[in-house]
Amino acid sequence: MMARVGYRLLSYVGSGSYGVVAKALSLGDGKIIVIKASAYSSVAEKESSILSYLSPSEYVVGILGQGKAEIVDGCFLEELMGNGHTGPGMNANEVVYIAMEFMDMDLHSLINSRIGGYNSQVQ
Repeated sequence: MMARVGYRLLSYVGSGSYGVVAKALSLGDGKIIVIKASAYSSVAEKESSILSYLSPSEYVVGILGQGKAEIVDGCFLEELMGNGHTGPGMNANEVVYIAMEFMDMDLHSLINSRIGGYNSQVQ
């Protein structure tokens, strides 16, 4: 059985080769966070493990929660995955998530803003 976690999905942020990202509200403390959901794989497990190890660092986005779960308050993770926001080979029964601190821009945008223009090596 999947455990319930205290998040409410607010909006779909984007998707990539490994899954989807949604902006969410943490019902426990009212903070805006992001949830990355992906099909369970050894790659997803390694990412979660590495981020957990690095998370105490001020240079890495903090991990607030992780596991296999439903999203509460009216929208389940299976619904998000079933709305066409899926990575390759997604199966709702194999979905795992990582809840992270919300950042107002992605790494590519941050690097691009600091170098003052487009750099073909930054993607």
